[in-house]
Amino acid sequence: MRSKNGSGEYGHAWSPDGKQIAAAIGQGGLYGRQRIELVAVDTGRETPVGNQTWWFLGRMGWLPDGRGLVLVAKENTSSTNAQIWQVDFPGGDVHRVTNDLADYFCLTGSADGAYWVALQEKVASSLWASPKGDWTRAKQITPGVDSVDGNSGFTWTADGRILYTSRHAGGESIRSVDPDGRNMKDFSPGPGMNRRPSACPDGHYILYTSQNDAGRNVWRTDSEGDEVRQVTFGNDDGYAQCSSDSKWFIYASANKGHPTLFKMSINGGQPIPISEKYRGVARLSPDSKWVVAAFEDATKRTEMAVISVDGGELRWPFDVPEDIDWNGHLAWTPDGRGVIYSVIRDGVSNLWTQPLFGGPQTPLTDFKEGLIFSFNWSPDGSQLVLARGSITDDAVLFTSRK
Repeated sequence: MRSKNGSGEYGHAWSPDGKQIAAAIGQGGLYGRQRIELVAVDTGRETPVGNQTWWFLGRMGWLPDGRGLVLVAKENTSSTNAQIWQVDFPGGDVHRVTNDLADYFCLTGSADGAYWVALQEKVASSLWASPKGDWTRAKQITPGVDSVDGNSGFTWTADGRILYTSRHAGGESIRSVDPDGRNMKDFSPGPGMNRRPSACPDGHYILYTSQNDAGRNVWRTDSEGDEVRQVTFGNDDGYAQCSSDSKWFIYASANKGHPTLFKMSINGGQPIPISEKYRGVARLSPDSKWVVAAFEDATKRTEMAVISVDGGELRWPFDVPEDIDWNGHLAWTPDGRGVIYSVIRDGVSNLWTQPLFGGPQTPLTDFKEGLIFSFNWSPDGSQLVLARGSITDDAVLFTSRK
């Protein structure tokens, strides 16, 4: 039987009679689409199941009578979370079993095919603001009801609005809101999965990461989301941040097989490498002369350091706690003399400040529960805004489609 690129150990299932294997064919995600094919065990002959292609195919299982497959999948680039689907056999008709904001994985069925169990992950997130970082006076900006707000980033615009990502029943989009929670509305620069907005200080442009069938790249739009332009053309570019003079931006790229930090003109053009030691988290200083970033040292250990934008010189390396959230965000203190990062201890996130010119790490928040997904100061340093919430995992039971 031929070896084909698939979704790993979960993207296949033996038929009830043991004569065929349903398999996920293709790499999926940023590298193309996947489809379901039946592979005959004795001859290796491959037969497509219907015409549906998928952004991602996970664990699948047959109904005992062989009349269909139940599977975990993401339908397209706008599918933020994997859902449960049923695909009829031999016709290939597709039926959606779940339709919610949860993520599903680890699917398995009962012997008679009447019941199926999957692990369900639910994320809750809303935006909160605190004056000067004083959480005794914090106010909730977005309700986070029927949506997951700010989980994939937010940014302050020049006119004082907050642009934030919001996951909802229609997919994932960018929305706009005033810091007091008023004037909430959609900000839709274009199709695809749009995340990590970064507004330029002069108010002209907003950068964001857009994921579609062509890959993930940095795009640019105007302040109203009307004029849209792609500015990077790799397959795995993102996490852009605009400079303080609004003339250029930094972004991360994994096109060479490992993360690299680049600098590019706001109008696009030739990327300028900053560092190949970059490892996934970076933030420009208020004057845009430096980048604080996770980097890999000579022993392959991931640490934190301040890096020069011009030339990538490593300055001010500093130790961070072992329980730092490497998947979280970074921020500079408003005066540019310290770095803020998130630490997760006993399942609870809190922010810590690391002075760059001497002094110990100090806690900025003292939450007793919940997780912090993203955070940043307002441009004038008057408010600290967090996207904060929780992640819960449950086993859910459902029935197959009759």
